[in-house]
Amino acid sequence: MKCLAFSYDNKIEYDSQVNQHYFSVKALPGDLARQIVKELKIEVDPIEDSSMSQDGFGNKILIGHTFAPHQHFHVLVEGTVLVSDERERWKENENLSLFRGPTYLTAMSKEMKQYEKQYFSPEQIKSGLADYMPFDAFGIADFMMKQLYQDFTYEKGVTKVNTSASQAFSFQKGVCQDYAHILLAFLRDRGYPCRYVSGLMIGEGETHAWIEVFNEADRLWYGLDPTNNLWIDENYIVLARGRDYRDCVVHKGRFLGAAGQTQSIKVKVEEIEWSK
Repeated sequence: MKCLAFSYDNKIEYDSQVNQHYFSVKALPGDLARQIVKELKIEVDPIEDSSMSQDGFGNKILIGHTFAPHQHFHVLVEGTVLVSDERERWKENENLSLFRGPTYLTAMSKEMKQYEKQYFSPEQIKSGLADYMPFDAFGIADFMMKQLYQDFTYEKGVTKVNTSASQAFSFQKGVCQDYAHILLAFLRDRGYPCRYVSGLMIGEGETHAWIEVFNEADRLWYGLDPTNNLWIDENYIVLARGRDYRDCVVHKGRFLGAAGQTQSIKVKVEEIEWSK
């Protein structure tokens, strides 16, 4: 188990005054089987009213507003989280069907179907699995992740937050969100329940995204980071889970005013010693 100290620092500057500003923040890690939040500090400026809530996936949300005119907005979330590599068990009230079907951002294209036929046939997967990997949802997800990591290139600026898996796949380039959506698409096409995860990890200067696949054999959720070709371990903090990126947006807002904006987001995660 590791103790991770994190900070999420989001600053927005507007070139003219705005008002009637509503916002929601999902940069708030919760207690899970794999993580326990020990300290959490939230600062928002400006702010007139706020409340803590929870969405349909169990993610914590800070919702608030400020009506007064302003030209800047700042959200700072800091804390410490104890993290283990324990895998989460399926809960009796968990609706797996929510994570089994495609969404707009995780739908397959003809090009992806052709790729699947070429590289992900049962025979290819069975022969390509390492000796220690079983032929189950996790083993298949691991095989797919390694193939995509080989064929896909990490590059910023090619895709946007609303880019779908099929669009990113056609580019063969993208960022962590795209890697996650593409792997989700292939797994859901085989009927495996799997979910999008937004969070933080050691070594990243910004928020990160990965996936979790449900393994029927042992009734556990397994986390995989297709961007880095890694299994999720104690270096990762979960912020939110959902069907795709749209369920896990870290910060959303709307306001009145025809203002341009400049945003700066800084994320820091480091391991520290924890004294009980």
